[in-house]
Amino acid sequence: MAKGRGSPEGTGKIKFRFVEFEMAGTDSSLEEGLKSIAAALNRSMNPTIGAKLLRHNGDEQVGSQEGEEVVAAEEPNEEEEPATPSSPSKPAAPKKVAPRKILDNFKLDDVEPTLRDFAATKNPNSDFKRYLVIAFWAKTYKHMEELTPDHFFTAYRWLGWSTPKDPVQPIRDLVNPRIGKFSAGSVPGNGKINHVGEQVVIDMGGSKKVTSLQDFTRDVPEFQNKSSPEKIEIFAWFLHEIKGQERLSAAELSGCFDAIHEPRPSNIHRDLSSLCERKPARMLKDVKGYRLASTTRSELGEKFQVRQTTVKTTALLDGLATRVTDPAQRTFLVETLICFKNQAYRAAIVMAWNLAFSDVVDRILAKDLDRFNAQRAKAFPKTKEVTKRSDFEDLKESTMLEIARGAGILSASSFKILDEKLGKRNTAAHPSIVIVSPVTAEEVIHDLVENIMLRNPL
Repeated sequence: MAKGRGSPEGTGKIKFRFVEFEMAGTDSSLEEGLKSIAAALNRSMNPTIGAKLLRHNGDEQVGSQEGEEVVAAEEPNEEEEPATPSSPSKPAAPKKVAPRKILDNFKLDDVEPTLRDFAATKNPNSDFKRYLVIAFWAKTYKHMEELTPDHFFTAYRWLGWSTPKDPVQPIRDLVNPRIGKFSAGSVPGNGKINHVGEQVVIDMGGSKKVTSLQDFTRDVPEFQNKSSPEKIEIFAWFLHEIKGQERLSAAELSGCFDAIHEPRPSNIHRDLSSLCERKPARMLKDVKGYRLASTTRSELGEKFQVRQTTVKTTALLDGLATRVTDPAQRTFLVETLICFKNQAYRAAIVMAWNLAFSDVVDRILAKDLDRFNAQRAKAFPKTKEVTKRSDFEDLKESTMLEIARGAGILSASSFKILDEKLGKRNTAAHPSIVIVSPVTAEEVIHDLVENIMLRNPL
């Protein structure tokens, strides 16, 4: 109940505890002010929570009229911190990244393929893929399973790639089960590529698909030093083979100089005429436009074209690297890759045969030696018993294959493949006028890897 008002025009002071402030004036003016505040609070807040208003100079509740709810100010809890106006949140301080260092003992060009050569066949275009490629190469060719952030930092710098702001973060992300392509290392921040990550690298396939003239000319040796007619031939080959254009105009060929930010020749029509008038002609012209002569097109194709089957063969051999653990076989595999990538196709066939034959020998030694010796004694009684790997050197390769076939170790199809590839190996290894093409090398390597080494059982 409200008490008597006392002096109607006496002075007093009211404190309102919601946001703390003081009001001074006559009782009537204070009363009217508090009514307005109470009404505003009741409109904007839950009516049951409104602020309570107390007169500090008496016990009388102010702002109440008959039929009107009295709202009193609530005394603050002394243990609570006073409310402070909210202020805009400040941006978080930047995370401190530990400085990284170049590892002098982490050599990236002391094995074949070098990291640069291997990365070029994969063309990784993100930090995740680059970390996977580096880890795959280190594990496969350097026998290093666990890498630190400094290993990746060193590789990035050596390859001329822009380093991530925090070299540890890609490792954390790749270890995270949501991605799961690395396993955690023995020390926080280290990582090891696992079989899931290895498969990603294998599936990267091979060299990048060239779609821009700038990328294409960047890979042409000594392009900047070539004459205008030579550059025109290169542009024409690119437009024929990469862009699929069969006829070319002088304007299109002239525009190629603009595309790679080089000055146009002073008279491109004169250059085109000279190419058409040579004996034999380097270019041909008809009513539809210009085109390369077939001999010129073939000549340039041998220099520039990356065959898709070549890319697949390289990827197949790269993928085999994680499965080959025997040191001798690993040597054969690395040498096969080196020979094939450098277009030494005769040598690539010889090394691929050594790789596959070594795999067959290892399988016989591991599981089928008794069956092999029983058939050997029956079919070739004069040969000595095989008890260790070096004993196979006393047998001709063709004899060994016949024994394995007779013992049921080799299926009919596997024997046929190996017998045929042995003949091609002999052709490649001995001096002859037979030309060993990339197609032949690819076919031999694919058959030996996919149908022999990756086949179980034989």
